[in-house]
Amino acid sequence: MERELWDGAVWWWYELGTRWWQVVFMSHWRQVAGATL
Repeated sequence: MERELWDGAVWWWYELGTRWWQVVFMSHWRQVAGATL
């Protein structure tokens, strides 16, 4: 039971982290593209 909870927490943080980085990455590149163009 504890093992499943741990795996679920790790997966949740991994999902949250990857989505957060996607948002940061995309917003950063929009600024770069806007400044370049």
